[in-house]
Amino acid sequence: MGPETGVGQTGDIALIRSVAERLAKSRVGDDGLADIPPLLIRIIEQAEADRSRLFRANEELERLLRFNESLHANGDADAMFRWLCREIERFVHVLGIEMVSLPGKSVVRIGFAPGTKVPTDEERRVASRKCSEALASRYRIRAPAYGFKVKRFECITVSDSDRPGTARETVETPLLNADQVVGYLAVEVQSLPKERLFIDRWLASVAGQIGLFLHKNADRERIRSLAHHDALTGLFNFRSFQEIFDREFERFCRHGRNMSLMMIDLDNFKRINDTFGHQAGDHALREVARILKANLRKTDYAFRYGGDEFVVLMGETDAEKAAVFAQRIRVAVKQEVRGITEGGFSFSTSIGIADCSRLTLVDRGELLLLADAALYVAKNGGRDRIQVAPEHLARTVGNARFSAPRFRRPALAEVRRIQGAV
Repeated sequence: MGPETGVGQTGDIALIRSVAERLAKSRVGDDGLADIPPLLIRIIEQAEADRSRLFRANEELERLLRFNESLHANGDADAMFRWLCREIERFVHVLGIEMVSLPGKSVVRIGFAPGTKVPTDEERRVASRKCSEALASRYRIRAPAYGFKVKRFECITVSDSDRPGTARETVETPLLNADQVVGYLAVEVQSLPKERLFIDRWLASVAGQIGLFLHKNADRERIRSLAHHDALTGLFNFRSFQEIFDREFERFCRHGRNMSLMMIDLDNFKRINDTFGHQAGDHALREVARILKANLRKTDYAFRYGGDEFVVLMGETDAEKAAVFAQRIRVAVKQEVRGITEGGFSFSTSIGIADCSRLTLVDRGELLLLADAALYVAKNGGRDRIQVAPEHLARTVGNARFSAPRFRRPALAEVRRIQGAV
């Protein structure tokens, strides 16, 4: 509705009202005609109310269209959640709003009105459990799960008035993609307001769009995970190693903070595959990955470098401290990996370590070579060992003018040429 049309209609209504009022005052003597003005006024008032509702509905539709365009144009979850909080607060005083994504089984965003006492984690868990139980009960399922189907949209109200001094209620709606539930949105209010129909309509309007957004986000995260993680072990893959190694080495060059690189190789891995089959080998790789994840710090990175080799990057750590970590890994692998130690040989790892303080050239390839050369020495020294590349090995590498392409494994002859320096 354009502004000119709105002004014209407002003027017409005012003119008709004025005429009706003058007719009512004149009371021309015809009883039938005298009854017309009040009826006309009621019709005009109803028309004004209808016009107001249509204007509000048109305004809501325009906001939803803008929201839809923005949501799918930039995929910004923070901006989308801010919009949700701002829009619902325009009509209803909201104590809290929570959006949960079932694919990730996590709270995507949560917000509280200014001045509201933020509930404790336990209170949030209780409230989330009530919402989940209500959702599960309504759809007769054991628990809300990604992908379960519903035939129609419903809002569920969960009363929380049993909490002392409160009269809170939560209106919860499933977030849908087609007919599959991908999450839910919960809005907590002080008490169920008379605008309940508006809340239901508002939730119904945004639920489909947010559901599609969460579904697309889950797909994007899944694709991103497949692109950057090894499918078997769940560790970062070689592609991620290239990107993260570049970034961390540049950080070392910029700030001068030491960094260690650790290369881990599974001993006798070919014999495991040949003797017990590739399933046993896959089991060994997954177990080593599990041990690495359990022992890494938040600032460390573990990669499946290729085959039976792993790489660990440890920021702000020298080779001696990295060796302590390597010892924990070596012992844990030997003690915890089960089911593949039969046949007269034990399962173990060999580990080579180098840090940036040993570099003669500020070069990524040199650090990788040093750790790889140390690993080679550890394996040739009897396996099940940890070898730290000594400083004079870097000088030997520098004097030999070794220049390997980035991330290429050094040739066997090149490693043997410098092995004597260890």
